[in-house]
Amino acid sequence: MKKVAIFAVAVALLTGTAMASSIAVPWFVDNAAVASGLPPAAGITSILYLKNNTTEDIEATIQYFTSTGVPMGPFAPGENTFSITALASIGARLVEDDSSQEASPGGRDVPNRPRTGVAGDAEFKKNGSAIVQWVGAPSDIQGQLTTWQAGGIGYAHLLPAGAAS
Repeated sequence: MKKVAIFAVAVALLTGTAMASSIAVPWFVDNAAVASGLPPAAGITSILYLKNNTTEDIEATIQYFTSTGVPMGPFAPGENTFSITALASIGARLVEDDSSQEASPGGRDVPNRPRTGVAGDAEFKKNGSAIVQWVGAPSDIQGQLTTWQAGGIGYAHLLPAGAAS
């Protein structure tokens, strides 16, 4: 049995087994109007900033959830993916397309949180949580969520990388 375990470890090391890593956004609200500036005149603007620490482009996926943990998508392959250029940073609003706030290149390519149902439903609201995933080491991408509220209040949270799997 010991020989089998040693062999399995050696194969994994020699074949370069890929790891999946993630960053969780535990909660965001993004209900300010598009192009409302920072801080917004009314509502809350949340911007997710992601930094690629590698010398290669990274393709990532994003999955959104309601406040009760119901997956919101996007679900179709290709609709939930985006790229971060080598050594670049991107910034993206998670609910609205807002070229006045989203950092190029790539910020506008991050898929928005889907909104379904009717006003008042958790699926229709402009809030929730998200998970960003990629193939690579947890240190390959760093994240920060910056939130601005009307009245000039702004704050940011560093988003620690999740465990590799």
